[in-house]
Amino acid sequence: MFASLGAAGFARRTRALLDDVPEVPLWSVLTERGREIARRVTRGETNRQIASALGLSEKTVEFHLGKVFRTLRVSSRAGLAGRVGALDE
Repeated sequence: MFASLGAAGFARRTRALLDDVPEVPLWSVLTERGREIARRVTRGETNRQIASALGLSEKTVEFHLGKVFRTLRVSSRAGLAGRVGALDE
């Protein structure tokens, strides 16, 4: 973006700074409950099935799933599955 604005020097400095930032494992940015719900979603479970298995209300599952979506910057169950489906703790 910076390069397209004619700020190539700033783009290089920013890239150098970002290259020094260590990668954070994807699962570490989620709460334990978020990880559990994300795992179940990637297995194809519905909110009702997840709620029943975890002893939660469907609204609580929706709440946690919304937080997972925002944290991982996805907007759908398919996007979530694509993002974390292959990960296994």
